[in-house]
Amino acid sequence: MKLLAQFLETAIRSIIFILPTIFVAKWCDVPLTGKSALFMMFCIFWSDCVSGSAKQGDPPEADKRKGTAVLTPAEVAAEARKLTR
Repeated sequence: MKLLAQFLETAIRSIIFILPTIFVAKWCDVPLTGKSALFMMFCIFWSDCVSGSAKQGDPPEADKRKGTAVLTPAEVAAEARKLTR
């Protein structure tokens, strides 16, 4: 069911993106070819991939690294000595 919903969402996005693009291309006398159609589909696919990579509920990267501490060079050397023992 989720796959079908995702397919329908992509199809609707494709139609919403392609129709105005075709209208503007015709208005500007730009010939539509198979390459331009493939390029439009790639743009839709890329936009979906990029916008889906960071959901709104995800915390920013800085919040994920709150537990990391900044070490001084002396502390780094001490930790390295512990590892070599």
